[in-house]
Amino acid sequence: MSSERAKIINSCSASLVLLVLLLGGCTSQERSLKKDFPPELISKARSNFKIDITDWDIPTDQPIVKRVHLVLQREWGVNAAIQDYCEQKLVKNLNVRGFELDPNAPTELIVYIVKASEIRKPVRSAKVRIAVKLCTNESVEPIIMGIADGIMARPDLSSGVWIPRLSYFRATQYAISKLMHQLDNMPKTSSSQP
Repeated sequence: MSSERAKIINSCSASLVLLVLLLGGCTSQERSLKKDFPPELISKARSNFKIDITDWDIPTDQPIVKRVHLVLQREWGVNAAIQDYCEQKLVKNLNVRGFELDPNAPTELIVYIVKASEIRKPVRSAKVRIAVKLCTNESVEPIIMGIADGIMARPDLSSGVWIPRLSYFRATQYAISKLMHQLDNMPKTSSSQP
């Protein structure tokens, strides 16, 4: 009897620890999103998921330093595989463009995967939304900030079939392409600067 009671207590304790870890992780990411982005952008990023609200704010003409610290996080509910794929694509695209990724760099490229989900109208699609901010420690104003939506239409699938993970990867790639397009059109300085 006492061994059964011990098993139940251990099982309950393990469940409680798991619950605390899950809630702690969610709160941590929530706090980071609130810390890094203004409330109006967060509100916009979490609304109107059915439409493409890709929009960029470039408040200054400050050039981009090509030595950056990449910060990538995902909101609660976004699959870890999508975050991993997003990281691979970001690193590859930044490297191709001559960016030097350095965790000690004073310039941060912050990318949050806000949502990755299915939309059904006007066409059934996989959709990924990212919020982006490029900023330096010295500047109050960000160099660039905005939202990019990546959408991969799947009109060939009936409503009862799951959208494959590959479609979400392709949607992620489209969102990253919109970010890269913005970066490509901005002036840059040497990555050798401190």
